[in-house]
Amino acid sequence: ESVANPLPAAGGAAAELLRPARERGVQQLRHRGRAVSREDYEWLALGASSEVARARALPLEGLEGHGARGCVGLVLVPHSSAARPVASPELERTVLDALARCAPAGVAGGLRIVAPSYVGVGVRAEILPLRAEDSGRVEALVRMRLERFLHPLAGGHEGRGWDFGQGVYLSDLAALIEHTPGVDAVRFLQLMVGSVLHGDSVPLAPHQLVAAGDPQLMIVVPGVPHALA
Repeated sequence: ESVANPLPAAGGAAAELLRPARERGVQQLRHRGRAVSREDYEWLALGASSEVARARALPLEGLEGHGARGCVGLVLVPHSSAARPVASPELERTVLDALARCAPAGVAGGLRIVAPSYVGVGVRAEILPLRAEDSGRVEALVRMRLERFLHPLAGGHEGRGWDFGQGVYLSDLAALIEHTPGVDAVRFLQLMVGSVLHGDSVPLAPHQLVAAGDPQLMIVVPGVPHALA
């Protein structure tokens, strides 16, 4: 007479857009359901479930994290609005089962899922607002825009996220802050990963993804400088 759901719903993805559907269709004709190259494993993982947003194969990745024959590691990133998406155990099993049916017999038992490696990119900035009374609003807006731009799946210039290994440039974040409504100028700006300062860019390894770090923003009002963490 009634239905109860003791656990919240999870997973799922929006309908596939035309462009990625075309790209996946071309790849299906190329790999024909068999995993041979690194790209084959990645495209087959994307086709295993609509929940998979990104996949990166790491050839010869053994259980100890070192090179090993017959082993393939796979980094999975699910569709999610979380700052650092992580695949659920159910999604991992779904992808591993699908790949095991497509991989060579000598590799099928050596497949494993590797947790995503996120690089939290932050900034240290001094920002001059157009109006002193808008300092709080400007600080909150800059923080929100940085978090959105650095989201691994929904960030970037086109809102389509970041590719594995794609680095972040200081000039991109400078333009983002300067074009924020209410900002007059950026007086000082540095790229940071944790407590480590970087120069003009933050380079990433081929298996790493960008994520939002903790920005250190100082809103500078003439005569009344103050920092907002």
